[in-house]
Order: sequence, then C-alpha cells, then structure tokens
Amino acid sequence: MKTIAPQNRAVAAVIMTVLLGTTLAALWLAYAPQPEPSAGLTGGVGQPSGAPAIGGPFTLTDDADRTVTEANLVGEKYHLIFFGFANCPDVCPGMLQLMAGVEEKLPAATKAKLQFVFVSVDPDRDSLTKLGEYVRGFSPSFVGWTGSKEQIDVMVKNYLAYYAKRPDAQAPDGYSVDHSGFAYLMGPDGKYVTHFRSSDSATSLQAGLINAIR
Repeated sequence: MKTIAPQNRAVAAVIMTVLLGTTLAALWLAYAPQPEPSAGLTGGVGQPSGAPAIGGPFTLTDDADRTVTEANLVGEKYHLIFFGFANCPDVCPGMLQLMAGVEEKLPAATKAKLQFVFVSVDPDRDSLTKLGEYVRGFSPSFVGWTGSKEQIDVMVKNYLAYYAKRPDAQAPDGYSVDHSGFAYLMGPDGKYVTHFRSSDSATSLQAGLINAIR
C-alpha cells in the first residue's frame, strides 16, 4: 500500500480547506437575506447607521396652490409622507384608510403633533383640486402635494423612494404607476425619524407613531 508523504498531506489539507471555505461562501451568498429595494431603510427610530440620508431639499405645491419646500417640515409637527397617486387601485387607498383609522385612535397629544402628507407622483392626472378632494375623502386633516415631474423626481430621489409609469390598458389614459410603499416620518426638525410600510397593521402603525412622536 502506497503511503502519502507528509508534505503531500499538508498540500491536500490546504486544498480541502480552500474548497470548504469557497463552498460555504457560495452557500452564504445564495441563501443570505437580501436588502429591501429601498436601500437604507432598516426600521427603528432614527437614521440607520451608515445608511444613505433620507430627506433633503424639494420644492412642490400643496393642494391649496401654495409652494412647499423642506422648510415646511420644520416647526412643531411631525410629517408622515407617503408617495402615490389618486388613481392607485389598492396600495394608496389602503394606506390612506389605514392612516385615517389610526389617526382617530391616537392620543390627542400625539394627533396634534402629526400631519399626514400624500405626495402625488402622477402630476399629469392629479390636479391640485383632484388631489385635495382625494386625500380629504379619507380625513379632513390630510394634505396633498405634487409638482412637475422634475420637482417630484428630486424629492423621490432624496427620500430613497421609487415610482415608474407602466402601460395599463384598463387604467385611465392607458397607464398606471408603480411606486414604493413606505411612509416616512419626519421630525419637527425636518429630519428622518423612522418609516412604516403600507403592509403594516393598524396596531403596529399606531404603536410606532406613539413611540416615535414625543
């Protein structure tokens, strides 16, 4: 029976170690949890460490035809900002209904400090009048903002949000709009506090708002 020289056994051991390490690395890459599409959103209160900053300059118009900028976020209130459009068949009305229901159950002190903002990413169809009627159909306290495509794109980019038109023969004017489903809570200093998902339960959203709004 042929014996293996010590140096050959050492080389074989090195090769086996390298192969094992490579295999484990490949398995980790294949099955490790992947980040969500909106980078930097990890949950919890406060800007995630090492994540891109959420928020920044923008110029839009509110449903009362007044110019609004990032300066309007600074003051006594928190702002919960959601991007969508009035012809949205499911996500937007679902989020607006969710927020309206939670708003009614919030403690008076919390409710007084919160302003819900719906930013339309469909300026071609969402006029200021239509936008105002749409959001206040859910709550008289809700406000709508929109602007030109260029203005909207600036805010969407700064908030790490997303939207894109797509053909839809069943929708008005033959198109719909895909968009992210995050609601961003901005503090009285105009800075990001936390975020919520359109899939969150009323209980989760209510608790999250009470915990974040001081």
